[in-house]
Amino acid sequence: MAISLSGTPQDLTAGFNPVYFYASSTNATEPNFRYLVSITNVDTSTVLANLKIRPSYNNNLLELNVSKILGNNLGCFSSDIDFNSDVEGFNNAPSVGYEYSIGIGEEFSAPWEFGDVLFNSGAVRLTGATDSGYIYGDLINVSGAAEPFLFTDNQFDGGAVAFLVPAGHTINVGDTITVFQDEPYTFQQYNGNATVCATTVTTITTDKAFAGNTPVEGGVLYRNYPYDGLQLVTAAGAIGSNYYVDIDRSWINNSPTHSGSTVYHDGRLTQLPDSVTLEKWVFGGAVGHADWINWDWEDYDPTQNQRAFLTTLPDDWTVTLDNDVYLNIWGNRLLRGTLDAVLTTYDSTGTVIDTFNIENDNDYLDQTEIQNLSVGPRGLNLHHPDIIQNGTFQSTSNWTIIDSGGSSAVISGATLNFSDPTFNGESLCWQYSALTVGCSYEVSIDNADNIFTVVGVGDGTNSYNIIPTSSADGTYTTTFTAVDADFQITMAAGSSNPASVTLDNVVVRQLCPVIDCDVASYEIFVQSGTTSSAEESVTRTFNVDCTCYKFQNYPLLFKDRFGSYVPFNFELNNKQKVNVNKKDAYKKFVGNGGATSYTYSANERSKSIYNIDIEEQWTLNTDWLTEAEAAYFEELITTPEASILIDGVYHAVMVTDKSYERLRKNNKKNIQYSINIMFANNNTINV
Repeated sequence: MAISLSGTPQDLTAGFNPVYFYASSTNATEPNFRYLVSITNVDTSTVLANLKIRPSYNNNLLELNVSKILGNNLGCFSSDIDFNSDVEGFNNAPSVGYEYSIGIGEEFSAPWEFGDVLFNSGAVRLTGATDSGYIYGDLINVSGAAEPFLFTDNQFDGGAVAFLVPAGHTINVGDTITVFQDEPYTFQQYNGNATVCATTVTTITTDKAFAGNTPVEGGVLYRNYPYDGLQLVTAAGAIGSNYYVDIDRSWINNSPTHSGSTVYHDGRLTQLPDSVTLEKWVFGGAVGHADWINWDWEDYDPTQNQRAFLTTLPDDWTVTLDNDVYLNIWGNRLLRGTLDAVLTTYDSTGTVIDTFNIENDNDYLDQTEIQNLSVGPRGLNLHHPDIIQNGTFQSTSNWTIIDSGGSSAVISGATLNFSDPTFNGESLCWQYSALTVGCSYEVSIDNADNIFTVVGVGDGTNSYNIIPTSSADGTYTTTFTAVDADFQITMAAGSSNPASVTLDNVVVRQLCPVIDCDVASYEIFVQSGTTSSAEESVTRTFNVDCTCYKFQNYPLLFKDRFGSYVPFNFELNNKQKVNVNKKDAYKKFVGNGGATSYTYSANERSKSIYNIDIEEQWTLNTDWLTEAEAAYFEELITTPEASILIDGVYHAVMVTDKSYERLRKNNKKNIQYSINIMFANNNTINV
């Protein structure tokens, strides 16, 4: 293979760091050589670049940094989602990262080498050991099919001109030759075609008349001169192991075996694209200069357990109930895909309150390479988890059935089947300790083949009708608030007739917040792969701060250096500066020239204001920070994108600070920071 790779980036790289490919070619010294590089976004089938690159001057290598090309196709998660919509669970993040392919090939001027010139039915045939690639109708330039013979002078020979040549020539009597004299020469008529009349070891006598003595004048004699130059290909192919090219040129003279070469007349190059093709992944991040040399993509590989999220957020981050956190994670959708997230909440003693599963609603083939998971309290509280286990009755697990009065409830065939032939009984189907007292729940159940059966749902104290007697097939829904922890389904005859019903797909969604002030901390991790073989990510821990502050908290949601969005809280007093931009215009004071006297109104104006808008600049202040929070503050100062949460609505802002002093606990007992922001959109006032 002509192309060899000598260096490539890791399988997953941060798109705003150097992304170098190195390659070499055995053809790099050929005329007009270029490396051909094609780069494609595999996820969208978008061609990002087609490049022709000269080899490096000193070593003929391809040295290519594709960071700018990849980066131009990367964006922000805020381009994929509106933070002011209900963002929960898993979300596709096509702007944050993608799979790309890179093909490396080559082009160069590749003469076809022929080894002899043969007679072929009155025309000229060139033969060689390799396939020329030519087809009928190609125009080519031929060199070497004509044979040159140098001459050093001319002389008289029986009235004809003879040319002096070195011993060893192969010109024969009867050959047609073409004469080219070196300038300056004396007699023009010696040039052109001539027929050989006689030869000696050192002379070639032609049919041209001797014109007179001259100074020493040399030149070149060509045999079969018309064979060279521009030719039309009339046929090309192979006979056995030999290849041939026929040209539209009549046969002139026999000649000894000799070689030459051909090229396309239009300068066309031989192109060998995509000799090597690789597929890699990129995400919209930038690794710090000191850390980049230690980057290891396998830390984020979804086929491995304990892979990391694509974020620089420290673990054990403290959040408030009005915080959003959007973390990116690589799913490698075609290989594994992202299944779900597992959320566990804890009270202040470290005791587990509850565990929830957050399923990825996207089938793995519909997932983008980078999945974003909403893990902040605001997003988690938009999630209403199904707290029932085995609601599709795939087995008898998790359910306890109690029959009375001759009724019978049985789980079989992936359904719950009730019958009461005596219409005097009742069956209860329980899941104990499934509910949270004081929490509201939405229950839905699929009803089929209902004959005189009333179905209720509720807790251990109250039951609420959800399916009336003899209801039509379909899904029925109701809500209730739990007063104890046990969930029940009640089935009973609704009239004095034998009763039966088939139930399926029981879903009990928790409507109360998942994260509230009873939660001191929570953990979350992501599973990828298949339900039978799932790899778990690292577990991220968040501490919940429910402190009631004197001032309103203004969280800044900002993009960290790996493209995730994380909050920084500013709970102390803030300053709000408003700049009003105005323009004024002057016009001539007109007044009113009446018939008798000039008059005007005191309310007339000669100046007016227009183009009024308001520019807001705020100064925000943090509470006391841990050293980890203080170190992470630098990412907020340097972020390219941030939004401030005001009354439940995000507003785009820009961080305007261009410098700040790094504070450490060894030089500051307590650390606080201030930050200056400007709203990204001015308020325009009516004119």
